[in-house]
Amino acid sequence: RLEERWRKIVTYFDIRVRVDEGFRIVYRTYWLILWNAILPPTLAMITLVVLLVINLIFHAAWPWSYFHPLVRIIFFLAAFPLVGAWWWFMYEDWHNDTYIIEEETLKRIHRRPLWLQDEQSTILLRNVQGVSVSVKGIWQKLLNFGSVVVQTAADDGGQATGEIAFQYIYQ
Repeated sequence: RLEERWRKIVTYFDIRVRVDEGFRIVYRTYWLILWNAILPPTLAMITLVVLLVINLIFHAAWPWSYFHPLVRIIFFLAAFPLVGAWWWFMYEDWHNDTYIIEEETLKRIHRRPLWLQDEQSTILLRNVQGVSVSVKGIWQKLLNFGSVVVQTAADDGGQATGEIAFQYIYQ
């Protein structure tokens, strides 16, 4: 039971950008995009920890000397959960955006945390008319990631389906 929970946690925090699952390949945006998203809340959390240590060691030395101890306690009790929620939101936003290649379909799934947005695009492989790859800049070239745009023809109902863009994925 504990092993199963641990496996779920490890799987949730798996930042692999490409996972082969038999006849299904799941892509996520590149890990550099994740780091860019979680950097601000991570720096905010580090700042809070430093401020807390300063407060505990120096007992109300600057910059805390202007505030009543109760105000400082309330600040930390509110700030840590808020910054933690901010970090989780940014990670979850990255984690939920997937691009899936299956035997007959391509899917783009874009979900925002807390049910704020849920978009899914699916195209049939037999409708694919063109694929273009874009690698911009030295960092994308060195780290081997970029964008792929898949153009499609009309579907079975005669509807033009357009294109699906796979942004910032491992090449």
